[in-house]
Amino acid sequence: MSLPLFNVRVYGIIQKGNHYLLSHEWNDKVDFWKFPGGGVEKNEGIEQALKRELMEELNTEIKDAKLYYVNEHYQKSLFGKESLLAFYYLVNATNMDLSPKKEIKWGKDYHLKFSWVSADELEEHMHFPLDKIVVNRLTK
Repeated sequence: MSLPLFNVRVYGIIQKGNHYLLSHEWNDKVDFWKFPGGGVEKNEGIEQALKRELMEELNTEIKDAKLYYVNEHYQKSLFGKESLLAFYYLVNATNMDLSPKKEIKWGKDYHLKFSWVSADELEEHMHFPLDKIVVNRLTK
C-alpha cells in the first residue's frame, strides 16, 4: 500500500488596518489571488518555510507569527494529484520592502503583484477553497 502524497503549503496573513496583503499571480496558464506564501521544501519546517517565503516574496522578516488555520479536511491540490495541507499564520512583519502594486517577475513568463485589499473585497478576490474558508473566518 502506498502512502498518500501531500502538497504542504504555508501562507502569511498580513493586515494593515482594514486591509490585507494579497498576492496576484499569473502567467499564460493561470491567474489567481492568494495570501503571500508557498510550498514547504524538503528538510524544512513550517515556520521556517513561512520565513523563507516572505523573505523571497516581500523581502521582509517576521517579527511574530501565530498559527491561525490548518485544514483538517481533505482538499485536493488544484495543481496536482496530491492532497493539500495548508498552514495559515497571522504575521507581524518588519522592514517590508513593498510599495503598492509592486510587481515581481519569476522566470520569463510568471508574474506576481502585491496589493492591499479591504476586508470587504477579500472574498471576491480569492480563488482557492481554503483561502475562502480563511477569509470567511477573518471577516465574520
